[in-house]
Amino acid sequence: HQPHTRITQVHPQLRVHLSDSGVAALYYRRGCLANLAGTGGSADLARALELLPEGEPTALRAQVLVDLAATQVFGGDAAAADRTAHAALDVAEQVDTPAVAARAHAFIALSAAESDTAAAHFASARAAADDPATLLSVLTWQCAFDVAMGRYAAAVDAVHEGLRTANDSFQFTDKGPILLVKWAQALNALGQWATARTVIDEALAGPLPGLSAAALSLCHADITLAQGDRATAQQAVDAAAGLLDDNPWATQYRLELRAVQCKLAVHCDDFSHATALLTSTVAEAGVRAYPNDLWPLLALAARLPDPPDLADTAAQLAIASPVAAAHRAVYVAATTGAPALWTEAAASWHALGRPFDHAQALLGYAEAALAHGDRGKARTALKEAADVATGLGATSLHDSVRRTAEHARLPLADSGPDSGRTDAAPSTSGLTRRELDVLRLVSRGLTNRQIAAELFISGNTAGVHISRILAKLGVATRTEAAAYAHRHGLA
Repeated sequence: HQPHTRITQVHPQLRVHLSDSGVAALYYRRGCLANLAGTGGSADLARALELLPEGEPTALRAQVLVDLAATQVFGGDAAAADRTAHAALDVAEQVDTPAVAARAHAFIALSAAESDTAAAHFASARAAADDPATLLSVLTWQCAFDVAMGRYAAAVDAVHEGLRTANDSFQFTDKGPILLVKWAQALNALGQWATARTVIDEALAGPLPGLSAAALSLCHADITLAQGDRATAQQAVDAAAGLLDDNPWATQYRLELRAVQCKLAVHCDDFSHATALLTSTVAEAGVRAYPNDLWPLLALAARLPDPPDLADTAAQLAIASPVAAAHRAVYVAATTGAPALWTEAAASWHALGRPFDHAQALLGYAEAALAHGDRGKARTALKEAADVATGLGATSLHDSVRRTAEHARLPLADSGPDSGRTDAAPSTSGLTRRELDVLRLVSRGLTNRQIAAELFISGNTAGVHISRILAKLGVATRTEAAAYAHRHGLA
């Protein structure tokens, strides 16, 4: 009756009546329960494996191996995870357990050092998954891996497939939140901020686990800060901070929180506070186990007016992904001030398809070029950065580019965030873009569940949108809403 109480030993009398495989099954079950509780079950899984005859492939052996591979890959031991997952795959194929084979392929992918290898094994994992729960697990791991590796378009595809599967199998409440988090993060990286904010707003309007709500709030803060809305960004940061605790699973999100807090401090010209946050965070125990989340902090630190000395940390920190490599390129360029290194940093972000970071690196290059007296190349970089900022609606970045150009007396074409707008916008009858999407699907006769599947949202969210549409249009039924849409060209 006490969920956190752990079994500390297998009762001696049970050994009299159980075979080695029976005892192994108990160790396996206890290891799985320990993993669910976050208290670690690798020792029990290893003991279960010792009790099973190595030369006899069984479903239990396959399950023990794949769960042991899970503890290794999520514990950071990629080499051991790869070996164990391959062993699990071999047994799973011999005893015909597709779900175990799917998980084994996924863990091989997660431990792979090369993205093409990972992509191939994720494809095999999806093909082997013979039930919605396993497929959802595979897709969740894949989109998280793709976001970490900077494969954002692939991540969005995996998220869409996952959300469809979650809707079709009535598992959206349980499996949807983390998929929505990865979707928002990928969209943010790609500069698709309007869509990202829609995803975030809809997700935060419903019930969410604390970590998912915190991650979405941090993504919202990052976007709104880039768009120049510091007040909204601060509110989102405060919301995220209130949801994070000392849970070891929250370390990644706490590092993201520090990054956004530092950006806020920089926007307020409170550089001493930013420096204090960065140095204290980098000094925390265990943070070097999260290089993908620590490199952005080092890159931020290097661009401060009086940067702290983090050379020892940078020298020892792993480069676990192309995204981490791009942040390291910014750190090195900002530390040395060499224009050529800023060129490399800008190229890294451009290759990853991250326009905001690319434009920031172009600004860094322009500042370095000006310091070396190359005004022509500086102006070219500033113009390109201004154009990117305009397209994104990144007012803060555009203001920084403009100030740099004015200080250097370099003329820039009018490329402010408000340029290029036209006054002749079509009437939307007061509906938001998302509500227009829902109305078009209503006009096609789709049910709430079908609308949810089309837009990758929950059925409840679809229902909320329809209620708001009816109220805004002043109609009572879906049929009347569809007729209104056709009359006014909204369908």
